[in-house]
Amino acid sequence: MISVRLRLQILAFAVIAAVGISYVGARYVGVPRLLGLSGYHVTVEMPRAGGLFVNAEVTYRGVPIGRVEEMTAAPDGVRAVVVVTSDVEIPRDVDAWVRNRSAIGEQYLDLRPAHAGGPMLADGDRTAVADDQLPIPLDGLMSDLVAFDESVPIGDLRRVVREISTATQGTGDDLRTLLEASSSLVDQAVDGFPATSSLIDASETVLRTQARRSDDIRAFSADLRLVADVLADAEGDIGDLISRGPGAARELGRLVTDVGTPLAGLFDELLSLNGVLASRRTELADVLGHAPQVVDAYSSALHDGFLSMGLIANVTDPVPCTNGYAATRRHDGLQTTDGPLRTDVRCRSRLVRGSGSAPHDEGWGR
Repeated sequence: MISVRLRLQILAFAVIAAVGISYVGARYVGVPRLLGLSGYHVTVEMPRAGGLFVNAEVTYRGVPIGRVEEMTAAPDGVRAVVVVTSDVEIPRDVDAWVRNRSAIGEQYLDLRPAHAGGPMLADGDRTAVADDQLPIPLDGLMSDLVAFDESVPIGDLRRVVREISTATQGTGDDLRTLLEASSSLVDQAVDGFPATSSLIDASETVLRTQARRSDDIRAFSADLRLVADVLADAEGDIGDLISRGPGAARELGRLVTDVGTPLAGLFDELLSLNGVLASRRTELADVLGHAPQVVDAYSSALHDGFLSMGLIANVTDPVPCTNGYAATRRHDGLQTTDGPLRTDVRCRSRLVRGSGSAPHDEGWGR
């Protein structure tokens, strides 16, 4: 006969088992959710269902937080009502993605926050799923794969495979070395990413400058095309010049060897002459600019062995220059005593002949 103590233990075990089974069953069925006793509802608007179904799991950063309670058709797509039963706070600025749990399907809704903080989702809020946040339809993918497979020419594919096999045969070591070098190159690219990023940011300024100078670049390209055309027309002369270049270089070398030391002295004197000419470059430019007129005048004056010219005598035309000598004292020619040498006075008139009154880099007259 069962004792009273044993009966009480069996009764307590039965009560505990019934309560546990009821709790687990209620949680599994979602009785609190069905009765609206826990969680809050959020509406997700989607352009299409994307394989999502009622009672599909809802996750936040990969952690389950609720279920899809209802799905209804809408004029602009599909609306899914989600019940969030977790106590976790979800930012209102959240992206919703429909993802596949496995290769055979079983879609679920994954919520991904754009940033932490900000207003949180509450009961009755809405969020949206973009078309690119939905999985690719399986039927469309399969039909595209079949169409692609049918479009590939089998004969050409076999030929390509044979050519690749022939090209890579016996190159295993080289391919391994190439892959190892590629891995090292990728590591260096990752290490140099900050510098690369800065270069890309700075390139905007360079590209903007190039855009502003686009007309100049086009003109420069056109000039280069003209130079290329001239070089193409003179291809024979350029080839002849290049072919004769080594001989000319040898002759020049022999000249330098034969002349020797005097050539160095000549170059030294030329350097001095270059200094003088450099200080007179403005005058030289003026002389060279008028040289064609002078040559033309002489060529027209000399003809048939005779010189055609006219002599015009003028007195005080122009008048002697007195501008610049006002601060000086006239020295009588009959006086034989020495006077001070004044180097700071000269003719200050602008329209005076002579190299001293020619325009210089430092100004008029020197």
